[in-house]
Amino acid sequence: MEQNEKDFLEANIINYHTISQAGFVRNIEVPILNEYEALYRKYLNPTYIMCKYCKDDIFGALERLYQYYLSLPQEQVQSLVKESVDTVQNYVQENVQKKRGRPKK
Repeated sequence: MEQNEKDFLEANIINYHTISQAGFVRNIEVPILNEYEALYRKYLNPTYIMCKYCKDDIFGALERLYQYYLSLPQEQVQSLVKESVDTVQNYVQENVQKKRGRPKK
């Protein structure tokens, strides 16, 4: 795996952490999804076509791609930024909509 591909995966590791720890896929911009698709085609399946509007398809592709990346020999993998479960949970709590209704007295 080339250095710029490793850098891309490292820069967007939060997407994998939300999948593996929180169990959801947040909205990801189309250019980033295109890069993920190119990496998936290069290393896992050359005939793969990602549906960029299907969250389940994105979820599975990112999970498999990062599992492949993490399974590389240790000297090939950069030191990952370890995101704690608390960081992902804080992200989830910040984006949860507040309940609407009458204010309490």
